[in-house]
Amino acid sequence: MKITDLKSTIISIPFKKPTSWPYGRWDGTTAIVIEIETDGGIAGIGESICMQGPAEAIKIVIDSVKPMLIGEDPFNTERIIKKLEG
Repeated sequence: MKITDLKSTIISIPFKKPTSWPYGRWDGTTAIVIEIETDGGIAGIGESICMQGPAEAIKIVIDSVKPMLIGEDPFNTERIIKKLEG
């Protein structure tokens, strides 16, 4: 099985009530949903929460690794991590 595609989508979800925590007030949350498709017809979904920096910048980084993932075995996580770490 090989990875054939990676898609990322920014989502923002407002809270019903603001939440206070040590770093201030939160009115909602933003995350990037990541979908990986394979040639075996299996898709995986994950997320990256955007706590630091703008979501658009994080999405650019995620999208930039797509060429490195295409053709890789999604179960060979050690190889993928080594490849992404350079």
